[in-house]
Amino acid sequence: MSKNFEYIVSIKKYILLAAAIFILFTIVGAKISYQEPGKSKDTSEKSKDISEKSKNVSEQSKYVAKDISSIIPKSASKLDQISIIIRNNIVNSLLAIIGAGIPIMVYDGLTFGMIFSFMGSHGYAYLLGIVPHFIIEMSAIIIGSGIGIRFFHLIYMSLGNKQVEIKSELITGLSAYVRWVVPMIIVAALTEVFVTQSLFKMLTN
Repeated sequence: MSKNFEYIVSIKKYILLAAAIFILFTIVGAKISYQEPGKSKDTSEKSKDISEKSKNVSEQSKYVAKDISSIIPKSASKLDQISIIIRNNIVNSLLAIIGAGIPIMVYDGLTFGMIFSFMGSHGYAYLLGIVPHFIIEMSAIIIGSGIGIRFFHLIYMSLGNKQVEIKSELITGLSAYVRWVVPMIIVAALTEVFVTQSLFKMLTN
């Protein structure tokens, strides 16, 4: 078993925490997008207001889903598409490490929750289409977030005068990131370009 894999196993509680935060806010994002107006006729004004908010949220979900695809120009070659996706996901996962992981998990959870609800409302074929690359991609980002949470937990402990090897932890964490997270991001990008796009065409035709 490699040292990097042993490190990832050793921080599994931080990775599970990151995953739990992501799942929680994915549910929150989906519920926000599916929010429905009140049914009581006696509160028609309130219902109208909620309905308007629901419509706005639905439009935002649509925009987010559309915006994700607009990251990659339609004229981009397969190689360019892969390069753009890898770059975006490496930035996202590095932000997860630098920013303690939790804010990225909250943002990604809310964003994907809204995207899932929007896609689900237009047929589950859309959801099935993104599953292959989504699982690999989010696993990579969640591991990156786990590394970030672990690192910032050690910084917090050091403030309480506890003896912690912050420099050593950072080097080990970044080494595990390069050896495990980056390859997962590359595989996810290849899957998105060569598998997801074909699945979309097959499932939506």
